[in-house]
Amino acid sequence: MHRPRNTLIPGLFFFFLFLSSLNAQDLNWDDSLHTLILKTPRRGFRSHLKYKSELDYSVNIAGDYFVNYLKNDNASQISFNHSLKYKISLSGNSFIHFTGNLAHNLGIQCYFDSICKVGTDENTLTSELALDVNRFLQFSVISVLNTRIFNDWEIVPLANGGISRTLNASFLTPLICTFSGGLGLKIPEFGSLDLGVASAKLTYLHDRSVFDRTGLLSFYGVPKGKHSLFEYGLNMQLIINRLIGKHMQWNCDLLLFKKNDSPVDVSLKNLFAYRISRYFKTSLQTQLFYDEKVSRQVRLENLLSLGFDFHL
Repeated sequence: MHRPRNTLIPGLFFFFLFLSSLNAQDLNWDDSLHTLILKTPRRGFRSHLKYKSELDYSVNIAGDYFVNYLKNDNASQISFNHSLKYKISLSGNSFIHFTGNLAHNLGIQCYFDSICKVGTDENTLTSELALDVNRFLQFSVISVLNTRIFNDWEIVPLANGGISRTLNASFLTPLICTFSGGLGLKIPEFGSLDLGVASAKLTYLHDRSVFDRTGLLSFYGVPKGKHSLFEYGLNMQLIINRLIGKHMQWNCDLLLFKKNDSPVDVSLKNLFAYRISRYFKTSLQTQLFYDEKVSRQVRLENLLSLGFDFHL
């Protein structure tokens, strides 16, 4: 199995993200029976401010089936995954709210031909500052950040028994951050819809050697010889968080970004989770990704998991 080097820098980066207390496309089921509420000392906080933080951790084993993913349709595998989620919320005067969520998901992929590698490495953060107009409508400013910590390799077995490795992504390569300001529609006990009237998207590459390793002239839209790409446009984010019965949860997170001269970038995460018992749950998650700068094909990943879930 490939073991990433220089783990100190990624470790410090993850620690920084943890302290940042931001949020992102996060589909971990927040079950109140398994959530540790970290009470905040009253000293230093005025009575009209409400603060709450939550920490969640889970591990599971999963089977994956891929369609048009990493240019390999036969990447069926077994994955061992762990997930860490940290969430905060701060509100004051009943109409000003700040929410933030950090989601870190890391997994090891074991292919049926015995090749193993670090697979899932998703670090997503979202922060939102909202001003309520009424019960359903609000003005909001949102930032969504996505990146990875470890190297990602496309590993292909060779006829002579060896393997071929091609670098797909690495530490902060790419780092994608979307900023938006606009109107939000909140539906209690169902979800929210945010429309970014003014939006921007930043794509940053920390490791420019990825061009030489892949032979590409453009990586996630960033041209060779450049570190970043900054784009303006419109965006929309739809979040659904719905409890179905007593044991099933439906989460859906759809993020769209539209630039004037390019098709819509689509990122969708949809999850159905079922709580089997106090410490076990099963889930079916679908992730869909489309960005013409990366590929003209829609990438689809389906993940069925059964895991042991507990909270620190």
